[in-house]
Amino acid sequence: MNSAKIHSVRETGQAVLLLVLGLSLFLIGALGLALDGAQMYAQQQMARAAADAAAQAGIMSIYRGTNVTASSPFGTGASPAAFTCSTSDGRTPCVYARLNGFGGTASDIVTVSFPTIVPGVSNLSPTGIAAVAVNVRRTLNTGLIRFIGPSTSTIQASATAGLIGSVPDCVTALSPVGNGALLISNNVTVSLHNCGITVDSSAAQALTVSNNATVQAASVRVVGGDSIGNNASVLPSPTLNAPLAGDPFASVPAPSYSASGCMINVTITNNQVATLNPGVFCGGITISNNSAVTFNAGTYILLGGGITANNNVTLTGNGVTFYNTFDATHPYGPVTFGNNVNATLSATPSGALQGILFFQDRNAPTGFTESFQNNSSQSITGVLYFPRSLVSLGNNGSIGHRNLAIVGYTVQIMNNAALTVTIDLTEAGAPEELGIALVK
Repeated sequence: MNSAKIHSVRETGQAVLLLVLGLSLFLIGALGLALDGAQMYAQQQMARAAADAAAQAGIMSIYRGTNVTASSPFGTGASPAAFTCSTSDGRTPCVYARLNGFGGTASDIVTVSFPTIVPGVSNLSPTGIAAVAVNVRRTLNTGLIRFIGPSTSTIQASATAGLIGSVPDCVTALSPVGNGALLISNNVTVSLHNCGITVDSSAAQALTVSNNATVQAASVRVVGGDSIGNNASVLPSPTLNAPLAGDPFASVPAPSYSASGCMINVTITNNQVATLNPGVFCGGITISNNSAVTFNAGTYILLGGGITANNNVTLTGNGVTFYNTFDATHPYGPVTFGNNVNATLSATPSGALQGILFFQDRNAPTGFTESFQNNSSQSITGVLYFPRSLVSLGNNGSIGHRNLAIVGYTVQIMNNAALTVTIDLTEAGAPEELGIALVK
């Protein structure tokens, strides 16, 4: 064999060897990409689950207040700082990240932060924290792919969870005009936790607070202007020229009823003890003079006459709604609680009327006052919805509880009165349930 042929055979062998080597590397790369890609995909899904769980657990803990009372508190203070979880961190987001496979080793990094503005989130938590954001990251050692690529790869996932939904402000004055649409004066204390105040009047002094009155709420929004003076205080400072909010219950349907067989002019007085059942009451209900009444759960139609309670009366009812209406033969009557009325009432807990304790006919005549006065004490869960009337709390009267909202055409809180409300949407009968949800 001559030398030319020998060189040709050698070159052919080298080409075949290079081809085999190239095909081997390609096959190794393809197999590595498949195996490592599958591993990275599975790890990415785990990372998403861990971030989601940690963010949701974090905001739920903050909303319920366990972020402060737990053995490993987190997110405390007005502007909590972001933090990175240790491998044995006892803070809620860190624990839930580990329960879902992330944060237990040095190759994992779990960070928790608290964004202040997140679209769609309602800032109703007890601490004012709007949302919890969690980012999880893990460095993986690659397998076969390292022969043709990097020896490590990084996967990460992020989640933000917040409070989704809304409740009505604790105090809403619907009148579009007039100074003092919301009037708070004369040694009054208004303390609203996790809810705010809205005044829809465009007048220059739509909100008037004076004479040693103190107001504290999550927010105070006024379409027009305000007048705050004579040792009065409002926190936070009102947001003026705010957009018109409107009726928060405009879409709630009024209950239907038939006046046939209604109970006429029901009167309970002079130390009587009575139990009433839901139904239609033509001419309303009057309770007075040391009497005690229990209202069984359901809807009470006050067809004319409204409801009047005064002079050392005790009222009790769980899961009730009073619809205050009228017709041509039964003229409208207001709700009047006065002179040492002690009422413990909670609203219908579910259905179309969920959370509404008093519901005024939207076509009721104007000019009436729905009053809670004169040393009366009301422990109320539910909405006092009077879109056509002045709602008046005064003269040493007190009203308050959880999930209470007052919606009136105008509202007055006067003369040593106290209004105290805490929004707690874990209770039945809340005006609208608030959910914990992932927002991004």
